[in-house]
Amino acid sequence: MPLSFDTLGLILPTALASSLMVLMETLLNQDILDDLTDQSSHKNKLARGQGSGITRIPKCDTAVLLLTVAVTVITHNLAIGPLAGVALAAILFSR
Repeated sequence: MPLSFDTLGLILPTALASSLMVLMETLLNQDILDDLTDQSSHKNKLARGQGSGITRIPKCDTAVLLLTVAVTVITHNLAIGPLAGVALAAILFSR
């Protein structure tokens, strides 16, 4: 797929919707945790750090992610890719 403004126009709405959904889910989960623990969290810091907090992804996680995406793209089957990723994760994380 070529990288162009047309491609960006196709990807941007979905990416924006996904990021907003994840942010809302995180904030709602944080409200539940605040109620359960009788503590208050810094939701503003949590929202700002949502995308910037993970500065380095472990190599095992990267391998699982890459395998999952590669198998899904090669097979065009959304069930086989995650299955391959889970199998690799089980092997890597069992060590």
